[in-house]
Order: sequence, then structure tokens, then C-alpha cells
Amino acid sequence: MQCPLCGIEYDLSHKCYGVASDPAPEEAWPNTGGFGFAPGHYVRMGFEIALLKGVAIRRAACDPNAIAYGAVFCAISAATIFLMSALPSMLRRPAASLETVALGILLGFIFSWVYLGLIVVGQLSLCHILAKVVFDGKGTLLGVMRPSLLAGFVSCLVLIPDLGVFAVAAAWSAIVGRVLEKVNRLPRLPAYLIPGVINFLFFGLTYHVSKSGLR
Repeated sequence: MQCPLCGIEYDLSHKCYGVASDPAPEEAWPNTGGFGFAPGHYVRMGFEIALLKGVAIRRAACDPNAIAYGAVFCAISAATIFLMSALPSMLRRPAASLETVALGILLGFIFSWVYLGLIVVGQLSLCHILAKVVFDGKGTLLGVMRPSLLAGFVSCLVLIPDLGVFAVAAAWSAIVGRVLEKVNRLPRLPAYLIPGVINFLFFGLTYHVSKSGLR
């Protein structure tokens, strides 16, 4: 819920300090003409979140349009990863034709979107639950997901040879940790510890399985 007087979001109750002051220019809502269409604004916000800027995280957490833009950014990232990693081998197949390649790309996109979506939503949900249950965190799951998804393009770091999986784990852990610190209002240590442990366990297992499959 949001207090109509001071504008602070809260769960059950909060201490109201009166009318909120005017927001800083960098936290103001973009002028979208009433339709919420401002791709440049959300691209810039996504990069600022990836740089761990608290203002952008707080701004995105309260922006209802951020979830849709974040989903689109993550879908583009997943498609890019698939094309960069799988398309060359598809084109080298002796029986490759326009129809088979097009069908393979379509199926690959669908699989990548579902796979990445389940991973991201699952990880963010687990982080949020641990923050709420173990550390008495505030905020909502949507508030965590909005800024996190806007910076979801860091998943493209997986394309870095050999170190890509660990680069994604480090970047994603830092972003989600910063989001938990600002949205769930956790102390810095547990905020970064929760996603750090979850992501490194997951990506470490993924790296081990991928290496085992190549043997």
C-alpha cells in the first residue's frame, strides 16, 4: 500500500512524516504522453541499475511500466544469447535449409524465454522470501522484480568464453543485492549475501553440468 499523504509504500503500517517533498529531477516520472512508452528512458534506467545506482532502483521499484520493459529486455537478451551460441552450428549442418533453420530459431527462442523466465522469477522470488522471512525485509516481490528485470541484459555476459557463467553470477548477484538493500531495506551484508549464495550455487552447478556434458 502507499500512503496518500507522504507517498511511502508500506505493508501494514508506517510512521508518516507528512507531505513528501517534490522528487528530484532524476526520480521524476518520464513524460510518456499517458501511454507509458518511453524506451529510451527505461534503457537508460536499466544501465543505471546495472551500475548499482540507488536512485534508479527506487524509481524503477515504484514504476508499474518497468515490469513490462524489463520482460522485453530479458527476452531480447535471451534471444541474443541463443542466436550467438546456437545459430552458427545450425547453419553448418549439412541438411540445413531456410525452413529448418527458421523453425529451429523459433523453437530456440521459445525455449530460451521460458527457461530464462523460470530461472529469473524463481531466483528473485527465493531472494525476496528469504529477505522477508529471515531478515524481516520490507517491500514487495514486484518492487524487487521491476528494477532487477530492467538490468536483466547482464545475462549476455554468459557469452564471454570460459568465464561467462561466473561473470553473470557476479553481476546478477551485485544487482539483486543492491535491489534487496534498497527495496527490501536490508542491511548491506545480508542483502548481498542472499543472492550471492543462491546465484553462485546455481551458476556453479550449471557450469559443472555444462563441462560434464562436453566430456
